[in-house]
Amino acid sequence: MEIDRLPSYGTVFINNSTFKAIQSSGLLSGLDDKQLTRKLSYYYEVILKRVEDNNKIFDQIGIEFYNKQFPFVPYNFTNRLFENSDLKKPDNYKEFLFGLQASKKIICSEEFIFDLDAFSGKVLHYNS
Repeated sequence: MEIDRLPSYGTVFINNSTFKAIQSSGLLSGLDDKQLTRKLSYYYEVILKRVEDNNKIFDQIGIEFYNKQFPFVPYNFTNRLFENSDLKKPDNYKEFLFGLQASKKIICSEEFIFDLDAFSGKVLHYNS
């Protein structure tokens, strides 16, 4: 009940569409510093591919984790879903959710603790 709000997963996926647009429009040729042009090309054509692959894997793990462990409606949607109900208030909704036996079973399970620890480790590794 001490959780401020239920977590949700937002993607970390990025791409190189802006660089590709600059490249295809010929704007890169306007740079006088050829070393900078080479560094930009290396980053966006080599390094970013690795970053994109890591992001896809990280997103897949994150989405699976949150869909499996937190199958709850985020609080910001409760006003619209429960307009004429006490559940439209975030604290009431949270109390209702955490009062359900299924929620207690998920949050108190050894599997959840293990998955949370594994996911947290992946977050720390990804951030490094």
